[in-house]
Amino acid sequence: MAQWRKVIVSGSNAELNQISASGNIVPGATNNNVVTLGTATKPFGDLFLGSGGVINLDNGDITLTQSSNLLTIAGGSTRVDKLEIDNANNHIDVSTDLILTAAADIVLSAAGGNIEPGSNDQAALGAADTAFSDLFLADGAVVNFNNGDVTLTHASNALTIDGGNTILGEGFDISGSFTSTGSFGRVEVAGDLQVKGNTIVSGTITFGDSDSDAVNFGADITSDIIPNASDSHNLGSDAQRWDTLFLSGSLSASGGPHDLDSNSTITMDAAGAVSIGAGAASDFTTTADAITINGKTGINLQEDGSSVIAIDTNRDVLFSQTGGSTSDPDVEFDGYTRFDGVLEVALNTQSTSTSTGALIVDGGVGIARNLTVGGNLDVNGTLTTINTTNLQVKDQLIQLGSGSESGDRGILATTDANGSGSAFFFDDSANRWGLSESGSTGNGQTEFVAKQYLVSVSSSAAGPLTEPDNFGNGETTFAGMMHVDTDKDELYIYF
Repeated sequence: MAQWRKVIVSGSNAELNQISASGNIVPGATNNNVVTLGTATKPFGDLFLGSGGVINLDNGDITLTQSSNLLTIAGGSTRVDKLEIDNANNHIDVSTDLILTAAADIVLSAAGGNIEPGSNDQAALGAADTAFSDLFLADGAVVNFNNGDVTLTHASNALTIDGGNTILGEGFDISGSFTSTGSFGRVEVAGDLQVKGNTIVSGTITFGDSDSDAVNFGADITSDIIPNASDSHNLGSDAQRWDTLFLSGSLSASGGPHDLDSNSTITMDAAGAVSIGAGAASDFTTTADAITINGKTGINLQEDGSSVIAIDTNRDVLFSQTGGSTSDPDVEFDGYTRFDGVLEVALNTQSTSTSTGALIVDGGVGIARNLTVGGNLDVNGTLTTINTTNLQVKDQLIQLGSGSESGDRGILATTDANGSGSAFFFDDSANRWGLSESGSTGNGQTEFVAKQYLVSVSSSAAGPLTEPDNFGNGETTFAGMMHVDTDKDELYIYF
């Protein structure tokens, strides 16, 4: 019966199922403070001690003793990075300061009645950037400054400040309101009127009663100037025009049509870009001479926001894709076309068939020089022939039989004139890599016969399974497989 058989080599470790001792288990006389129970990678599971058990560190320097539901640590200080109480939401921690964290409220019950600092004027309640939110004091509470020098005492809806002077600093205001109402038919001022301070006037205000009156603003305007109704009032007139309009924001004009007329030239200068947008067909027309478009670094003609023709700084003309098709191409060359220089197709559209991609050729392609493909190379057909002296493949993985999950797959080395040879292949029926005899495998075969199988070696930190599980599918195809127990340095062969 085939099974795993252990190969015994020198240095093998002894394997014990259980150790029973009637006395103590101690390290050897020369191994004091050297031998450990378990290792970092192979620890014991649990430690069971009887009632009153003691863990003794350094011959009694520190002991942990159990007695009646109590664990006593004696012999020295106990230091922990973080002390959790009851659960992880309640703990005492140190990060420079001592931090006390509770899942709910923190209740201090002092039998002496007071919570005091270590010495007078030693500690503050809160800090500048971590202050308490509110202070709650009971009826009759007293805030005592410097042992009674100044006190704030509460009693019956009153707060009494006693023991010294109360000083209100600069900027302390007491505000209120005073209202007086009356009725005046008319207020007339014969001379100048000067108002100091802020003035609010309600109602309609009219400045001047003829065009001979003038209004002079000696101050800056700090608000918007908005007409009472849209499209009802003008800024200037045809006979009286403003001189220069200075704007740092946008100029928005609704309604229309709008005219921009000048008796001379019209110049638009901008430190950034200038954009003119229209909602309908538009014209740029001259009644004399030509229209000149002069771009410092090129010219870009767009249709619906997409570039169609662009001229760059080298005066190269670039035609961009606008959604053409075979029947309606973006750019069409009829007849023989020759490019004396580099031809680049910059569109990065992937090809998934012979009719998709950035470059589609309906006929054959003849290439007299080297061909470099930066993406994937997909060749459709029944036979791919490579007539070269040698074949170099930089890929780290070559996949065979990607179109099927079953069947033999491998590499054939020709040994006979008829094209047959020896195959290195994966035997699908045996689930194992094999070799066929020289001249036994033809170049048109899809099933191969193994003369020998390759030996595979598995390893783990334990002994082998009942049967190999990496390759093979039965006793005859498991034969010769090996397993290494890396934990015990043991070797097994299946036969």
